[in-house]
Amino acid sequence: MAEHTETRRALLQAAEAARHAPSVHNTQPWRWVVHPDRLELYAVTDRRLNVQDPDGHMLLISCGTALHHARVALDAEGWQIVDPSSADPAPSLSMIVIELAFLRDGGLQPLAEAKLRYPEVPIVVVSPTVFASVGCCGPCAATLGVAGVLPMPIARATLIEAVHRLARPASG
Repeated sequence: MAEHTETRRALLQAAEAARHAPSVHNTQPWRWVVHPDRLELYAVTDRRLNVQDPDGHMLLISCGTALHHARVALDAEGWQIVDPSSADPAPSLSMIVIELAFLRDGGLQPLAEAKLRYPEVPIVVVSPTVFASVGCCGPCAATLGVAGVLPMPIARATLIEAVHRLARPASG
């Protein structure tokens, strides 16, 4: 129990240190979620500067800077950082969920990169430009070449249920 408390304290301090990271026009386009055993970083696409950063590149760099600050803070305190992206986790991945802010704006680069890096792993896309009536699988998913497309915002439980449904092997 004390170990989880220490870990959580360190992760909270790392997230706090990352708050001071520079970002595009000081928008701080990120959100940290602290769990007992890990720290998760999410891009807040509502803070993207549509005119200055139409493709979200500066938003991505800002998030990377925040991540770097958190890593440096943890390293300075002597914590070992396990980065699943530094090794090739493809064999253990069962699905990738990618948040694409605007499917119609050509912001498909993260999707293309995931397809190249993990060609055998099913991908689910969540986006605010998808209507709830589209459903999980269908023409939109087929067009993008992904396992499923979900509307956003989406309840965490709904996302988890959809991911589990898509991850099940098709019965033949």
